[in-house]
Amino acid sequence: MERRAQDGMSMNGIRGLQSRMPPVRKRRKGRTSAGNGEGGSRAFAADTTVESAAGEADDATRNICNVSAANGDSPPLASSPPPASSPPPAPTPAARKVRELLEGQGGLGFGRYFTDHMLLMDYEEGAGWGEPRIVPYGPLLLDPAAKVFHYGQTVFEGMKAFKWKDGRARLFRPLDHVRRLNRSCARLCVPAVDEGCLLRALRRLVAADADWIPDAPGTSLYIRPFVVATETQLGVAPSRSYRFVVICSPVGAYYAEGVRPVAIYVETEHVRAVAGGVGDAKTAGNYAAGLKAQEAAARRGCAQVLWLDGVEREYVEEVGSMNAFFRFGDEVVTPPLGGSILAGGYPGFGNQSAPGLGSIRPRAPH
Repeated sequence: MERRAQDGMSMNGIRGLQSRMPPVRKRRKGRTSAGNGEGGSRAFAADTTVESAAGEADDATRNICNVSAANGDSPPLASSPPPASSPPPAPTPAARKVRELLEGQGGLGFGRYFTDHMLLMDYEEGAGWGEPRIVPYGPLLLDPAAKVFHYGQTVFEGMKAFKWKDGRARLFRPLDHVRRLNRSCARLCVPAVDEGCLLRALRRLVAADADWIPDAPGTSLYIRPFVVATETQLGVAPSRSYRFVVICSPVGAYYAEGVRPVAIYVETEHVRAVAGGVGDAKTAGNYAAGLKAQEAAARRGCAQVLWLDGVEREYVEEVGSMNAFFRFGDEVVTPPLGGSILAGGYPGFGNQSAPGLGSIRPRAPH
């Protein structure tokens, strides 16, 4: 098939069109969508029923799933703020810790501090996934022969919870993230997790650690679900047992530069993934494969790596920690999802419009 530069996504095509790109209009001041949890669609309160949030899930995902805390009782739900006439309650130890970190040198950073609880769930072949349980945060005990250490059978996901003006916690697009997690599981031969059960468990976990959610602009509670193969047997084969874990971390901006433009290094030698591999799954090996290029980027003062296709090293695919798109006039062009790129957690992105940018379309596969 003939490859054309005018599709706007080859490196040469991008260079040629850059001079014709109109300046990006500044966003008007006022209400924004999904800014620190203040707007945006598909967010739901952590202290409301999952059924109201998972409206798109079928009846099978709405089965009741009890979640127990370490003491056998359900953790308290995040409560609404007291009436204006009442004196403000004293901050909890978790809230005080978050405030100290926000005001301290270096701030929250990303992924450096963790909340009081974590969620665990175990799988055994023949029995399926057991009941989720919320326990105090702590180390995991795994056998040295666990398959995850030898064959890399593991997947993970990342989502966020925000604290709104009413004081309640809300998860952003949790159902979409759970579905992407299950797509990654399918690629790595990991048993799927019940959507409704996991959403309920996530709701309980966030409610238990609601005081860890920062409320400063640009901050959130980062939620990291992951699955590891735990069968203690050497030999290349899918594991027959797994452990599912969710940990949470109060975070600021991912980059040290904050939420602003960052320098990007274009990698022309190493390849992160190719179509037919596991590039479209969120698995640890994909990120380990990118560390060499990330080191090269850091030496050149760049924050991230822009990956090209694995065949010709010419067509843009993605950036290490984000998807890539380019604006040409009133159109935004994105790389195609051809099996080497991790899809965003938001379905339909390739057929939507971007406020202030124009319509969005995927580039035709090369």
